Amino acid sequence: MVQPNLEQCGLLRIDYEGLVELASRASAWQGVPFMEMLDAERRAALLRTLLDEMRRQSTIDVACLKRGTAQDELKRRAREYLGEQWAFDDEERLRYASFFVLPGDDRNRGDFSLSDRSVIGRWLKGLMKEALGRPVAGQCAGLAEYDGLIRAITNALIGDQVLVRGAEGSGQGQQGGLRLRASALVWRPGDGIPVANPLRRHRGRGDAYSPVDAEANPFFQDFYRTAGPLLGGMAGGAHTAQIRPDLREQREDAFRKGQLASLFCSPTMELGVDIRDLNAVHLRNVPPTPANYAQRRGRAGRAGQPALILAYCSGGSGHDQYFFRRRDKMVAGEVTAPRLDLSNEDLVRSHIHAIWLAATGLGLTEDQGSILTVV
Repeated sequence: MVQPNLEQCGLLRIDYEGLVELASRASAWQGVPFMEMLDAERRAALLRTLLDEMRRQSTIDVACLKRGTAQDELKRRAREYLGEQWAFDDEERLRYASFFVLPGDDRNRGDFSLSDRSVIGRWLKGLMKEALGRPVAGQCAGLAEYDGLIRAITNALIGDQVLVRGAEGSGQGQQGGLRLRASALVWRPGDGIPVANPLRRHRGRGDAYSPVDAEANPFFQDFYRTAGPLLGGMAGGAHTAQIRPDLREQREDAFRKGQLASLFCSPTMELGVDIRDLNAVHLRNVPPTPANYAQRRGRAGRAGQPALILAYCSGGSGHDQYFFRRRDKMVAGEVTAPRLDLSNEDLVRSHIHAIWLAATGLGLTEDQGSILTVV
């Protein structure tokens, strides 16, 4: 998804049941290298970062994310009790929960590692190096030290009913991978300031990486706070070559009747689809040529009606940036006359048929049976 979620906008905060109490319990960390050196506040911050990463990767132990009958039942109930626009699409693929796997355990495709080379492992080693004043891992003694730390942390979280160990299917080793208990999540309203992610807070600037603070997007922050009630009945649909023809026709008809507020289209919409009144066209990138631009913008404002045309210019596209600086060459650019290969028999035949059909004066409809007699 392109737009930020509620948590990234600082409007939602996820806490974990009993986390502060576990971090404050000195007996739980007695004899655990590095962790027993930290105060309760720093231990809580470390545990929260680990759990946040597991949650963001959807490694959550909840029925709706498990493979098998749970998701099938969810689809069935959605079809039976919800309107078509809210139910799951037939071609929609649901996401399944993965596992976080401890060092040395078997890992399936899609699972996440907790080894010393993982994102979490590198971050933990950095904290340990700073606290202990020496590098960690990279040799047998160091690897054993890290392995003991990550296992002690996860065992404490399992014992406090925050994590659960389970082997769904095969290949998870004897003990199984780790997931976050859904019952341990505590949902709270945010204060408008997004929570920093220590694992991914560095951004490349020049030849070096420097830390950056998490910032909420003010547009989406205000949008989520104020525009929600206005969007309650708004629905949209995709219009691409991957959509079944009958479903595409249904969505075109619903759009004409105002039942769909928006259509998300591929360039197939250039090919003469009659969609009647259209107030705005938003192009997600700059079309290849002025001819394509004229064709796509021509979908809106027919019969002399005004319309709004927007084209987004991507910062990572040289083509988009070129025409952003020379927008007149696209908006008012020269449309090159099409070239026709007169030696192409199929092309010539189709044009002759089109001319003949126009000369008959027949009123064309969506139903060919009304003007053709099938023998």
